[in-house]
Amino acid sequence: MARRAFSNAWYGVAAAVLLALTPAHFIMGRLATDYFLPLAFALAWLLCLLECQRRDSAGIAVVTGLVLGLGLFSYITSWMVMPLYLALTYAVLWQAGKSFRFMALVTAGFALPLLPLAVWLTANPSMPRDVLTNYHVSTSFRLVERTALYWDYFNPSYLFFSGGSNMTWATRRAGLFPLALAMLMPLGMWSIARRQPSSVRAIWVTGVLLAPLPIIAALPEAPQYATARHLLVIPFGVLIAVAGLEWLMTMGGRAGWWRRCWCCRSRCNSSRSPATTSPTTSCAPPSGLIQ
Repeated sequence: MARRAFSNAWYGVAAAVLLALTPAHFIMGRLATDYFLPLAFALAWLLCLLECQRRDSAGIAVVTGLVLGLGLFSYITSWMVMPLYLALTYAVLWQAGKSFRFMALVTAGFALPLLPLAVWLTANPSMPRDVLTNYHVSTSFRLVERTALYWDYFNPSYLFFSGGSNMTWATRRAGLFPLALAMLMPLGMWSIARRQPSSVRAIWVTGVLLAPLPIIAALPEAPQYATARHLLVIPFGVLIAVAGLEWLMTMGGRAGWWRRCWCCRSRCNSSRSPATTSPTTSCAPPSGLIQ
């Protein structure tokens, strides 16, 4: 997905490496529980969104909806997340100027996996109520608690330093993301907002903001820093971090910011060397770095 989203294929390699090195992804991948399943559907959906923007194929429209429809059965939180992704899909398609027929095909693909479920629910009408009861879903308002809990999921300590509170899902020695992403993710968000406001990249930021919503809405037992229920933030966070890496590598033109910094360092070193000291040698940074 990242290889298609960025201009250089090496950013796809960087995304794969960052995803593999993400502590929460590594731990939950080894546990191999159903918490992990929605990530594959989220990445497949993002890839389908890119293809929907690039071509008007009826097949890709149906597949986009089908991916989200099948994703409903991956984990319990997907029953809230996948409809939200479907709404985001409509927004992207509308911004891309797609026809209502194209959107109808997406809707048809989403509804297709629900047909067997509708038949099954007629024979088991108590299932939704039993699920809500078993998961201890809170139906009270509790606005202050929900708001505080939502912001807690963006706590830098949780995201980059200590991770979740359950020792089955975290080590308390590393955050949800690698520490390097504490710099790359803000840069990526800035880059998306100011320099590359494409609709699909904006979806990455929206995906990060939406990731805690199922926990906030349900308020299950032990909702604080529930890493396993918050895993959908990982692919979006990694893509944003790669956008930040792309910005670092391309800032200031082809030479790049890091080359300018190296040039500045070389000039400073040469100005301190007796063999190269001259009245014209200066330790001032090159003009490109100031720009």
